[in-house]
Amino acid sequence: MTTLMILALGLLAIGVIGLMAVQYLTGRNDLLSIRNYFLLGFIVFQLTSAIFPLATGEYGQYPLSNLAGTSVKYVIWAVVFLVVMFWAYKHGFGVKRLARMTPAPSAPPGSAGLLLLAFAFTVLAIPMRLAVAIPLISSLSNHVGVGLAAVACGLLGWVWGPRLMNPVMLFPALPILAVNAANVVTGSFGRRALVAIGAGLIWGMYFSRWRYLKPWGVMWRLAAVAAVPALVIVLFTSARSSKEHERSALQHLQAIEQVGNIKSGLQMILDGQGTATTSMWLMENFPKSFEYNHMFMLRYFFYYPVPRTLWPDKPTPLSGQIANLAHRRHVDRDKLTIGPGILGHAAADGGWYALIVYAIVMGLLLRYFDEIIMLNSTNALAVMPIGCTLGQVLGLARGETSAFAFILVFTVVSVYIIMMATAAILRMSGLTKPGEGGLGWPEEDEDDHVSEDGMHDGYTLRPIEAV
Repeated sequence: MTTLMILALGLLAIGVIGLMAVQYLTGRNDLLSIRNYFLLGFIVFQLTSAIFPLATGEYGQYPLSNLAGTSVKYVIWAVVFLVVMFWAYKHGFGVKRLARMTPAPSAPPGSAGLLLLAFAFTVLAIPMRLAVAIPLISSLSNHVGVGLAAVACGLLGWVWGPRLMNPVMLFPALPILAVNAANVVTGSFGRRALVAIGAGLIWGMYFSRWRYLKPWGVMWRLAAVAAVPALVIVLFTSARSSKEHERSALQHLQAIEQVGNIKSGLQMILDGQGTATTSMWLMENFPKSFEYNHMFMLRYFFYYPVPRTLWPDKPTPLSGQIANLAHRRHVDRDKLTIGPGILGHAAADGGWYALIVYAIVMGLLLRYFDEIIMLNSTNALAVMPIGCTLGQVLGLARGETSAFAFILVFTVVSVYIIMMATAAILRMSGLTKPGEGGLGWPEEDEDDHVSEDGMHDGYTLRPIEAV
């Protein structure tokens, strides 16, 4: 039975990847979208993450008493979650209209203006992350700072994408990327902010140019550009230390030089941090050993920003309860947080009905952001904020999902408002007008470019409603 479930999980992961590929190749969905980033996270943290323990029989601190039954239930839950999520995403109940009602920044300036904005946001992101010391405000400011740093890299990508082989672009690229990367890793243990920087650059390149190319033209560019950020994240992962959460950028670099290892970093990433094991353990123990905390993940989304200084009895999220529930030894149970996985959240928050509700909510959330992109796909000032926190999107499937979802929504909304204000200031001041300020460097003129009507050799970019 275990072997069969391993096969089922592998086929499910391949099926999700295949669905994304088919929808992209047939023009029914962008290759890079908020939905697809979530699905990549789901594959890593809930599908392939389950294959490792099932294949090895090693479950760490979360042993299962009924391996066969729990693994079957887990696979069924994963299938149901994905089916319901895709259904909600496709129909977009209410959120399609909400996206159409969402105002967009005025048309962005030309290439030179976008580069100037990239430098400006790079500078602004530093104090937003590191210089705001006001209690209750600093943590929110930190999220906005990361978002602005990612947007700066995204705007760089928007300009760089159409002229990828132009060596002159290295002059603005190196300082923008280096400063923003150093900024977001300073005093940080998690990888999500660093992912936001690399993913933001690729996000900008894709929407400025790559989405209009033949699939092969997109693939080789994506592989070439993503290689460096991916390597940095792998090395950063291998050199992290749970005992040192406040390293400076220089200390992170020194740690990578001393103990960075590509193989170990890849293993740490691909095993999904054991998230699926935790999810299955929660499925076995709720409600058998512990009572349901109904719809807690949804409720904690609203609880999350409230500081404990104002609410001393604020409930502890599921990720902070697991160490105590499992009676972990030789760890600080009050500080250790464990990713329960989106399926684990549902298991602890009500079971089957929670699974359905969470899948619907997730599908609608992802559709709303993707709908805004589809409506404003040529507007850099509208597209970049939506992709300013892709590390959080990847982490939604791992959990604490409510915390990641709040950070995602808060950061995107805050940066989007900043973009709206920036566009208004530029328009009122007359400093920049749409289409002006070009760099004067020609864009690449290659055979794999899609014509203005979105068609090339039968490849058509269609509205998302066709999904």
